[in-house]
Amino acid sequence: MDDDNIFQFGAIAGGKDDEPKFPSNDYVIIDIEDHEWYATGFLLFTPHHLAIMKTTSFGGIPSLVLPIGRVKAAELAEDGQEDLPF
Repeated sequence: MDDDNIFQFGAIAGGKDDEPKFPSNDYVIIDIEDHEWYATGFLLFTPHHLAIMKTTSFGGIPSLVLPIGRVKAAELAEDGQEDLPF
């Protein structure tokens, strides 16, 4: 695939060069009550939820799931932030 941010759903990173690999980033999710949630993985939106998924040898598993109606912002954590819990 040409775009580094688009991956075939369900593809697992493997030993072959032609297999897509899931991205892994540090995210800060802010809910409507201004609580901050931190997670590492790849971001997945559904019509009803936002999920941060971790990649394991069994595929993607959710590490954080929030109802989309409660999400105010989802952004990449800035490099060098000292107070992030990951």
